[in-house]
Amino acid sequence: MAQRFVPRAASSRPSREVDVDLRRFRNDVRDAAGFEACRAIAAKKRGNSQMTDVHMRRAIELACESVTQGGGPFGAVVFLDGRVLGEGKNRVVPDGDPTAHAEINAIRNACRAEGSHSLQGAVIYTIGEPCPMCLGAIWWARISRIVFANSRDAAADIGFDDAALYREVSAPLENRKIKIEKSDEVGAKDVFEAWTRKADKVPY
Repeated sequence: MAQRFVPRAASSRPSREVDVDLRRFRNDVRDAAGFEACRAIAAKKRGNSQMTDVHMRRAIELACESVTQGGGPFGAVVFLDGRVLGEGKNRVVPDGDPTAHAEINAIRNACRAEGSHSLQGAVIYTIGEPCPMCLGAIWWARISRIVFANSRDAAADIGFDDAALYREVSAPLENRKIKIEKSDEVGAKDVFEAWTRKADKVPY
């Protein structure tokens, strides 16, 4: 089991410096023998002054752990008000759940810890640029900032073609690869109208 850490405030260093640190880290990982070595490097470098973004290092470590446990190479951390609210690994294959992305799991754990559906003001650190599904969850959770390391193009290079999903959601309905049809069932509108009349509803 990975050694735990005491959360601290996120770094205020310029993003360019952090990017340089992450590139150095990735070079070390590339030279390491397997993901267990990757995880060990991440744990060791938490205290390295050349990498001050402790939460991104933790996300990378979670991603390495995920791979050793049969998941994809993704990890995420949700940070708010000086503390880590939730962490997540990719559990798509181990759990048989295509929605079990690292960001989704981190948000679920953070919301449970906070006792709320809203994570207003939080920062999510994730090893990869969020896919459209995860971006939607981040949006609905009202997370205020996203910090990611690998781009959607980098994910596509290793077989996770999030770029194709971004293109799909921006295409007109008639041009989508998955056929989408609109039903004219009037009962569906009744549900929405009932919601507008519900006096004790909680907007989100």
